[in-house]
Amino acid sequence: MSRPKEILRAYGIADADMLELSKTKQGFFSEDKSRFDEFDTDFRDPFAENWLTAIAECEAELQDVSIVSQMTNLTEGVAEKMEQCRTAYQELKFFVEKAFPNNKPVWNEFGYAKYDSARQSQAQMVQFMQEAHTVARKYKDQLTAKNYPEGKIELLLTLKQELDAANTQQEMFKGGRPTLTQTRITKLNTAWEITVKVCRAGKIIFIDDKAKYDRYALPAGAGGDEEEEPENPAPPPPTP
Repeated sequence: MSRPKEILRAYGIADADMLELSKTKQGFFSEDKSRFDEFDTDFRDPFAENWLTAIAECEAELQDVSIVSQMTNLTEGVAEKMEQCRTAYQELKFFVEKAFPNNKPVWNEFGYAKYDSARQSQAQMVQFMQEAHTVARKYKDQLTAKNYPEGKIELLLTLKQELDAANTQQEMFKGGRPTLTQTRITKLNTAWEITVKVCRAGKIIFIDDKAKYDRYALPAGAGGDEEEEPENPAPPPPTP
């Protein structure tokens, strides 16, 4: 089974420039609407309104910079929870060693051998904090006897749950970002395709009216089958 193809922009200019261009052409179209209606009934109402709706939908879509900002916030949230987990575990270690001095088998129950790996991985830290809580509950009496509050034992589980939720939200957003981008590009392409369609028709309708004809020229490099001719085209070669 072949993989679905990535949707690419159908134009070669910035999104903001494309939308500005589309709105400008829509304005020209509205002024010349009767001529377009006569040329092709597809341009009759609600064509103009649908075009504006397509532009508005593009502008309402999340901008890439907004998506990056959301990703940054989620990443910072996960990093904060990771740091809180590390701090809570270091505090737990202090009381474990106080309650069980030089008792390495018990220390290993508390994950001493796993910590260096877990502290670098969000997924591993989630499991690590779950296990730390379970073992701390097992040795609750010994720990509380050495002044480690039971509330701190339960905090281990709370931090695990908060890290798990933050990490899941971050991973889901990562997975959803390509979908958001593809949806946005699809809507941008729709607005562009309408613009190109109108400009192609406009250059036929106003073939004998240079001022109107130029209204519907597309800028060089924008894309579409027709682009604006150079302002000062080279003269034709002399006739032999």
